[in-house]
Amino acid sequence: PILFFITVISMPGASAAFQLPAPSFIWTYLSALALGFFGSAIIEELGWRGFALPRLQERYGPLFGTLILGVLWAIWYIPSWFLTPRGVQGNTLIEIGVPFLQYAGSVLGSAFIYTWLFNRSNGNLFLSILFHASLNITFSKFPSAFFPSLFEPDTFTHLFSKIGFLPVAIFVIILTKGRLGYEYYQENRA
Repeated sequence: PILFFITVISMPGASAAFQLPAPSFIWTYLSALALGFFGSAIIEELGWRGFALPRLQERYGPLFGTLILGVLWAIWYIPSWFLTPRGVQGNTLIEIGVPFLQYAGSVLGSAFIYTWLFNRSNGNLFLSILFHASLNITFSKFPSAFFPSLFEPDTFTHLFSKIGFLPVAIFVIILTKGRLGYEYYQENRA
């Protein structure tokens, strides 16, 4: 949610479009977060971080292992992207493909953040699942609740890949010198 607000407020006219949602939004957010936690987030994180990431990091290192995982994760979304209304925004390959590539950039950028979180929490899947659920619910609930006059699902979703996740991922990579907290994970797993 914090990254969402930082990203959206940077848009021209966003501060004027901001409005507080009804108090019932808190209940909507928390119930959606709980459902999201026990839904797709738990299933995906058991596979991506619980199974794949430790093996990929061990074999390829944290940076390249996460890059592989991020690309696989983006590919994972191809069927849901092209078989649902969110992905089909046009009629040409460019009109459909460019938004997917932007979305894939968001997924890839977030993969590096997940890896850092996973490694620094000593492989804590609960935090990965909670982070995943939080991202999903933020994407689906915050734009229309806080910025309804600016809300366009396509615009808000891809905004994160342009000025949200990728810069944060690059920042994490630079700060950790590409290790993404892996040395901490290794020390505490032994």
